[in-house]
Amino acid sequence: PAPSWREPLEYFLGAYVSRHRGLSPRTQQSYAEALRLFVDHFGADRPAPHEVTAPQVLAFLEPLERDRGNKPGTRNLRLAALKCFWKAMALRDPEHRECYERLQAVPSKRCSQRSPDYLEKLELRGLFELPAATTGPVTTTRAPSIPNSASATAASSSTTA
Repeated sequence: PAPSWREPLEYFLGAYVSRHRGLSPRTQQSYAEALRLFVDHFGADRPAPHEVTAPQVLAFLEPLERDRGNKPGTRNLRLAALKCFWKAMALRDPEHRECYERLQAVPSKRCSQRSPDYLEKLELRGLFELPAATTGPVTTTRAPSIPNSASATAASSSTTA
């Protein structure tokens, strides 16, 4: 039977990424998905976590781009999840620390960096300090006002009388 990944994954996903690393829920979900894909990649012939080799990791990563259409950045995110897992395992399983450290050395793939979609503090301040005249007229669409019940009652009684 294939070695169990259950206990290492429970520790990693249950304690390490949330309590020890304080990663966001979205990052935790992303890491869980990456590890699921990695373990599923091996099927019934999966090695124990400490028996994984760098060529096996690369054999997992290559089809992500080729078959699933992932961009290099997504591939690198999957690899980051695996590296985080092996870092946790090196702390938890010192007997196999050397193996986990070798796996952490698997290189990321070079990819183009997108410019961040944000403004620097000074740019944002300048935007808010623009005079109103340069931004053009401000138009607002107001919802019709709803009269309060006392004035509505008085208005309806005066029209019926």
